[in-house]
Formats: sequence, C-alpha cells, structure tokens
Amino acid sequence: MDIRKHYFLDEWVIFSPRRKERPFDFKNVKKNTISKKECVFCPKNSHKIEKELGHTGGDKSWEIKWFKNKFPAIDELLTFKNTKNINHEKKLQKYLESKQVYGFHEIIVETPHHTKQIYDFDKNKLFEVIKVYKLRYDNMINKKHIKYVSLFKNQGVKAGASIYHAHSQMIGLNKIPPDIIKKRKKSLKGDICEYCKIIDKEKQSERCCFKNKDFIAITPYASKFHYEIWILSKKHKTSFDFNEKELRNLSDILYNILKKIKKLKCDFNVLFQIDKKLHFHIEIIPRIDYFAGFEWSSGIIINTTLPESAAIFYKSK
Repeated sequence: MDIRKHYFLDEWVIFSPRRKERPFDFKNVKKNTISKKECVFCPKNSHKIEKELGHTGGDKSWEIKWFKNKFPAIDELLTFKNTKNINHEKKLQKYLESKQVYGFHEIIVETPHHTKQIYDFDKNKLFEVIKVYKLRYDNMINKKHIKYVSLFKNQGVKAGASIYHAHSQMIGLNKIPPDIIKKRKKSLKGDICEYCKIIDKEKQSERCCFKNKDFIAITPYASKFHYEIWILSKKHKTSFDFNEKELRNLSDILYNILKKIKKLKCDFNVLFQIDKKLHFHIEIIPRIDYFAGFEWSSGIIINTTLPESAAIFYKSK
C-alpha cells in the first residue's frame, strides 16, 4: 500500500489492492431496458430530437449524425448580464457571486444501430467517428465568445449516461473551466511542458501500453480510477490540429484501448483535453468503483488497481 502524487498537480491517490477483497452487498445498476422502438436516437425516431446539424452517409441511411441537445446544460441566449453579488446582505456579499454562462451543447450519435457501442466499431468506423469529433470541435471552438469546448463520452449509467444508444457530447463555454486553468498553470511554464516531460519519462516505463509515430498511451502513475489510461500526442500540440494520417494513428490506439475496456464489462468516460495552453491528450476512465466518504471528505482517492497492473492488462493478448 502506498500513496502517490499526480505528476505535477497537488493531487494524491492511495493504492490499496487488498480492498478488492472487501464484501459488497449491492447488485449492479439495472441494465438498459429501452428498446430501439422507444430510443430517441434510433433512425425511426428522428422526429423526437432537435433538427439535425449534419450527418455522414446517405440522407436515408446516415452513419453518424449530430444535432443540438434538446435539454442543454447551458444557454445560447447571449446577454452577458453580470449578476455578481446579487445578494445585497452586506455580510454575505463577498461570498455570493454568480455570472451568466453562455454556450452551445451538441450531441453526436455515432451509429444508427441501437445495440452497437463504440468498442464494437471496427477501425475504419472509429476513424470516421474521430473525424466527426474534430469537425464539430473545430466548428464550435470558432464560434464567437466560445473560449473552451468540452468533448466527452459517457458510456453507461455509472459514467453519467442517460441514454443507452452510442453517442458523445460537446459543450462550448464562454469561460475556461477551473480544472483546465489549474492544469494550464501547472503544466506549462514558458517553453517547458510537463506533459512532454511525462511522455519522455514514461515512453520506456512499465506503464507504457501503446505507441506509434504520433501518439502514446500510458496508465498514469497516480491513477484516480481503476484501469485509467491516457492518450497523449507525442508532438506538443495545443489544439485538435491533426491531419488524416495523425487522426488514423489516434483512432488506432483508441481502438486498442476500447477493445480491452470491453473485456472489463464496465461503464467508462472518454474525456478530450483540448485547450490552446494545454498539451493535447485524452483521458479514458473506466467507472468500476464509486468515490465514497473518504474521497469526498479528504480529496484523496483510494484505488485498488495499480497502474502497473492495469498496463499489464492493456498489453496482454
């Protein structure tokens, strides 16, 4: 048992493999019960969603399509009314602050097939999905007032998904999220990038799982989640600015990871970390366990799977 610190952030994780043996009285969350007849993302129910913004494939036989989220997390109405210190009680003024959030929220449905998930896609299909991610990201980041775009996938209930049909989401915001600001400050100092140093140190380590000409995948030293794995651009890129060959190499590594995650039979998140002051990388986090009282009260995570053990799993045949 040991406690490990994040590469450069002030975050700590306790590794306790013995906790895998603890008893567990609760059964798994109920599996999907929605049929394709009821699913709003299936082709026959397209009238139930917002008007689509685009698609790949034919008009009557689309392969991937995207549209505005019918229930957006943010508001497209732009007034920028500053409601700072809306409470006029003098004793509370300095503690109470709110501002209007503005942006866009899109859904990318990755397949017309109700039961196919992203880890079921072949390499070519996954490559097409990655190209659509880039297409929609580029469109959103160039919208007026948008400063950050969060591109992510929630797979399964534990990962926060509310719809079973394979899809990803993208939210463009008029402000930089606090965690991204923190990573900016800690990872980039002048011309020195901490992520570049991580790649250099981990490329020959036991935590290195996959690599090709353009990307590398590692199980991070202080993984918060069981079997957590990162994909990092070998070049110091701070955007989604990759050509088709590079995107193919990215999708090839993601394909290898997803095939392994399918064997874990767990929910998971795919989080694209893209910002003009942050090294491009993707964090894939299987959701095998829950954070509990200790984690929420202390800010220290307990993980029962060492990253070195996770790397052996990803590299196994």
